[in-house]
Amino acid sequence: MVLPGPCPKRIVPSPIVVAGEILPKLLSKFILAGFKEITSYFSSLPVGCVCLLARSGARDLGYNLNMKKVIVVHGYRSSPRNEKYQIISQKLDELGVEHSIPVFPGGKYPHSREWLEIINREVKNTDKLVVLVGHSLGTRAVLLYLDKFETKVDTVILIATFNNNIKENKKRKGESYADFFEYSLNIEKIKKLTNKFIIVHSKDDDLIDYQQAVDISKELGVELITYENASHFSGENEAEKNAEYFLGFIKSALKIG
Repeated sequence: MVLPGPCPKRIVPSPIVVAGEILPKLLSKFILAGFKEITSYFSSLPVGCVCLLARSGARDLGYNLNMKKVIVVHGYRSSPRNEKYQIISQKLDELGVEHSIPVFPGGKYPHSREWLEIINREVKNTDKLVVLVGHSLGTRAVLLYLDKFETKVDTVILIATFNNNIKENKKRKGESYADFFEYSLNIEKIKKLTNKFIIVHSKDDDLIDYQQAVDISKELGVELITYENASHFSGENEAEKNAEYFLGFIKSALKIG
């Protein structure tokens, strides 16, 4: 998508196209700048008309230069086909935010190794800063990913999260996902692999006790965002409401309104 307005007539029309893939290197200091500052810089170049091309789906770069990719890791036996995730994907498309909500396999008996490989593939498949969003079992997968692959990401959002007590959690659901809790996480290492944590839990969560979020928040040194009656942030009957919750947390990480 080309920035609005024709190239200045005083510039020799020898176009230089700057693709979205290299924008992070060329425009990092302009991320928070307005359209005038960006165009002023490029129009000052001695030769060429510079047209900035965003990645597909990106809105006017002059007003929303978003250099982050959002990766959402769904919970146990969930699916990106659920209405909540469909709404989230649609809204992020409208905002011009690169994102991925993969299918994580295993059904009733998922395996952490497969989930971590998918997360790693999605992280490696972008040159943007990464925002990892985990819900329920997805929160454990996100932390396991950081612990194993030691890849730096921009922001980690944990919604309805587990703590790091492997004895407490390994036996859940008849040990259906026991290998997600084979060992304790190296919390001190994980803390160094992201710029920011956002941790959210509801006191009336009937699937993962609120105390688990209190515990992991203390370990990570993060203030817990508490809701009184958001339950597990799941359920098709509350899809729109829960999608809005997720989008609010994501927008906070992206610093957009």
